[in-house]
Amino acid sequence: GGQNGLHFPARAKRVIFLTQSGGPSQIELYDHKPQLHQWAGITLPDSIRQGQRLTSMTASQKQLVMPPKSKFQRWGQSGATVSEWLPHIGGVADELCFIKSMYTEYINHAPAMTFLTTGHQLPGRA
Repeated sequence: GGQNGLHFPARAKRVIFLTQSGGPSQIELYDHKPQLHQWAGITLPDSIRQGQRLTSMTASQKQLVMPPKSKFQRWGQSGATVSEWLPHIGGVADELCFIKSMYTEYINHAPAMTFLTTGHQLPGRA
């Protein structure tokens, strides 16, 4: 996959790609979802799940909405929303790129992380 060529000239000479496998959720750090507070403790609606299957590990559990525990604040000219759990990131928020548009159909962390870093869910394929 991928595009043939860039849609604008590249300016960056280097990129540092950080990903957390097992770290706090993006919803606790920089992807604030205020509506989750309204849904706290209710079963995840089918309109949200849209038929997505559950893992065998969680299929028998209630799927309750859990809002973030952290508080958020807007920072910089960009107005980036950053959690109190990242106290120093707010000061440099305008120098960072928060990617919030990525998604996958894979519901387990291991294949999703493999897909994120290699472009395929199966290890050993590139």
